[in-house]
Amino acid sequence: MVFFLFILFIAFFAATGLGVWLYKQYSIGASSLSNKKILDIAEGLGGSLTVEDVCESSGLTRGEARIKLYTMLAQGIFEYNYDNVTLQEVFIFSPSTRKKMKYAEEPHRPNQKFNNRLSDGEIISFAVNAKGKISSASLCIKADISVDEAKKRLNDLHEKGIFEIKVTENGTVTYIINDLDLLEGD
Repeated sequence: MVFFLFILFIAFFAATGLGVWLYKQYSIGASSLSNKKILDIAEGLGGSLTVEDVCESSGLTRGEARIKLYTMLAQGIFEYNYDNVTLQEVFIFSPSTRKKMKYAEEPHRPNQKFNNRLSDGEIISFAVNAKGKISSASLCIKADISVDEAKKRLNDLHEKGIFEIKVTENGTVTYIINDLDLLEGD
């Protein structure tokens, strides 16, 4: 009899859409917490966490925390384990997540020299490699500097006579190198 009432109760929720509404409410709460915040919590706990850990650290309900962790599990961020001693679900960093986090902690080696000071010669070299033309957006990407810094540096070199400025039809400001001898090697 109790089982029949339970089934009837579930059918009622499904038929009225209340079950869908409840799931959406849990999902909204779970989506309000970023993956980065969850990763920070897990990192503070040695790379693994439980639903309860997320609840205590974030204020999410148990249902919201489970949805968030299972979503991250489906994204490959966590691996699943069940602890038979504590009888809890444990979510552990996947190997790929550990590798990405380790890489993020290391200095950004390829562009490390630009963080100190980008020389005029390096900017000119970027332009030469780009067939004598460079824009602030291009320099920003190549040198790992802000767009404002790229504009300032290119304008400084323009004032020194290294570049001429050309505005393209679509409005892009392009800096063209004046010393054509630098381009002969290409």
